Amino acid sequence: MEQFVDRLADNLLRYFLSLNCHIDFTSNMSFAITREHFAKHSSFPERDIHQMVSLAPLLNESLSVLLHNELRCGNKIAEVALGWPNTGSVFVLLERRFVGLYEHDTFQYLEVNDPHYWFAEYNSKHEPLHSVCCRWEQPLTYR
Repeated sequence: MEQFVDRLADNLLRYFLSLNCHIDFTSNMSFAITREHFAKHSSFPERDIHQMVSLAPLLNESLSVLLHNELRCGNKIAEVALGWPNTGSVFVLLERRFVGLYEHDTFQYLEVNDPHYWFAEYNSKHEPLHSVCCRWEQPLTYR
């Protein structure tokens, strides 16, 4: 019974977080990642922050809005890479699973579910490939 209550509480929390962390893709919202913003929402040592700040804004607009939403909801950036898996690609890996499921006509969701890689990803539908991926950790819960 206790496990059921815990799962119910987690599901309710996830639902309320999704309400508070809603993305409105129609608002043409964009954001710039500043050094301070990145430092607050990443796990990188201070010496790496400058390099990472220059890479993250290269992410396409729709995925940037998705990333901003995840950061607002407490997720953190674990890794950023440029030029992988192909030239011009932008790759962002988050520490925890996505807070919500997002839909937009410019990207697609894939649950990789492979312990050698990551849990899930959103990929742009155009080349070069832009990706926001998430690790296995559950989203933050507040109890």
